[in-house]
Amino acid sequence: MCGMVVDKDITQVQGHSNVFLSQTLGNHEFDFGTKTLKSFIEKLKVPVVVSNLNLTEAPEIENLSNFRKSVVIPLSDGMRVGVVGYVLPDTMSQASTGKIVITSEIEAIK
Repeated sequence: MCGMVVDKDITQVQGHSNVFLSQTLGNHEFDFGTKTLKSFIEKLKVPVVVSNLNLTEAPEIENLSNFRKSVVIPLSDGMRVGVVGYVLPDTMSQASTGKIVITSEIEAIK
């Protein structure tokens, strides 16, 4: 993963983000709630791919231009790669997911 939330007011993108073509989320991206999560996603320059979030009550995340359930990435040699990501459902008991509901990853990627 190329980014991480470092505190509730400051969001940084770390690592070699110019190397990555997409990213998913982990439990720590939810540590400070949806406002900080939104700020984090907005700062990324790659698609954020998470297939198993119910964002009905969190449209501020769902409507972000780089947030997707899946993405197809064209490579320089003409090949295309499909990417899906998911968050483990037990994240709901480990982090502050707010109104975001994490659903079964198996059902989401079928």
